[in-house]
Amino acid sequence: MIFFDIDDTLLDDRHAQDEAALGLRREFSHLLPYAPEEFPALWDAVSVRHYRSFTTGDISFVEQRRRRIHEVFRAPDLPDADADARFARYLAHHEENWTLFPDALPCLHALGGRRLGIISNGDPAQQRRKLSATGIARFFPTVVVSGDIGIPKPQAEIFLHACRLAGVRPEECLYIGDNLVFDAQGSRAAGMRGVWLNRRGAPSAGVAQPIITTLADLPACCR
Repeated sequence: MIFFDIDDTLLDDRHAQDEAALGLRREFSHLLPYAPEEFPALWDAVSVRHYRSFTTGDISFVEQRRRRIHEVFRAPDLPDADADARFARYLAHHEENWTLFPDALPCLHALGGRRLGIISNGDPAQQRRKLSATGIARFFPTVVVSGDIGIPKPQAEIFLHACRLAGVRPEECLYIGDNLVFDAQGSRAAGMRGVWLNRRGAPSAGVAQPIITTLADLPACCR
């Protein structure tokens, strides 16, 4: 069985995130005094830092969203309702920009006949909407999102839970994702065969194989 990550594996989340950050800045330009060319990178850095605190169990998924808003707006005392409302505007812009990578759909068709599933971090409703909105939900009868069980990648239990749900053993599964630690190493620690999708050419010296740079190469890894 082959399990996939979603963001920056099937769906170009970096593009969606950058466009959503710019949309948020336009809406709140009177409160976000950043140049357009600098804000997407700033938003990304803030997001990575607070999301990491969520994955280590230090804060909740909702709290990491609020902290992102608090930091970029420089408003640590902003009420939760206001922070949630501003983040909702970011999410609206994000959803407008959901697109698959060009290699995603051809890869899924090339894997016809193979059992496929999803293991993803994030909000369950949002992650499932991504699959539906991009037209690929039909490929994945098994979908596990961290919010379903309260355990995010790279913890082994989320991978093992997906295996139990699908009725397969970890050693019978391959997992593909763009994040070396959360995806490739996390799935390997759970007993799966983890494949790192290194789309952006990150340094890979000394990293255990297999590594691919495009989903076009995934079918060959499954033989």
